[in-house]
Amino acid sequence: MKIITKGINAANDSPRTIIRSAIEEYAGERGVEETTTNNPDEAFIEQVFYQLMIFFFGGDDALSITIPRVFRQLQLNPECVAKLQAEDDAILGSDPSLAAEKIRESPHILDSLQYTLGVIKETLRMNPATITIREGQPSFNLKINGEDEPWPTDGFDLFDSSITIHHDPANFVDPLKFMPERFSALEGDRLHPAKNIWRGFQLGPRKCIGQELAVVVLKLVLVFTVRSFDIEMAWDKWDKVREFQGLKLDRRIVEGERMYTTGKATSHPKDGAPMHVRMRTSATE
Repeated sequence: MKIITKGINAANDSPRTIIRSAIEEYAGERGVEETTTNNPDEAFIEQVFYQLMIFFFGGDDALSITIPRVFRQLQLNPECVAKLQAEDDAILGSDPSLAAEKIRESPHILDSLQYTLGVIKETLRMNPATITIREGQPSFNLKINGEDEPWPTDGFDLFDSSITIHHDPANFVDPLKFMPERFSALEGDRLHPAKNIWRGFQLGPRKCIGQELAVVVLKLVLVFTVRSFDIEMAWDKWDKVREFQGLKLDRRIVEGERMYTTGKATSHPKDGAPMHVRMRTSATE
């Protein structure tokens, strides 16, 4: 709560924060110039607090789901690693050790990492981080091919399957291929996705509240790893550890992958996605 109060009292010329943006929007709706400790609104502060908790949880949850999948895709598609490295060299400089300083000086430089964003979005296309459920309405019915009568939704929960949409060849060319270039293709290009087809964080009022945070952190993760580390699955070591502990092994494969999706609410990779992380001896290897 003290952090929120501090955000309320921050000077107008201070760096913009999540709290600051919420305060300005709230003040605008009330028709006042500012919200300060001279006129605190306890209900507002409490609302901001709980929304921030959701924001940070949402961002962290999406990260824990997506990071292993990004590195798995990069292991399967080493040409994408080379393209990420080339983009980092061009935008952040050829010395990886100086990248953090450059980002601190110009945080918006992350917006220039378009191929990196494409890798993130393509990973989420193949394995979305979230699902969404909507309450059916009396005014909303479904028209099913081959059925004369509409199907009512009132009284039902509607599940929007992002992975089904993302893997439909009517929506994405070669949907089972990992192609980050889809998201830099110009309109009219066969790879260019139609509007609102990509639902990596879902859409509408119940989309992932932490998606902006998640994308920024995912960019940072890639910036600070792809030129310095080699990362690959470590099922061999995982199995040896499990055997040593006398635990049951589960080597099942789902759709060609041992790192398949599990979980009852948000999805998670099988067994936490054990991985080898090795230091690269040079940035060009």
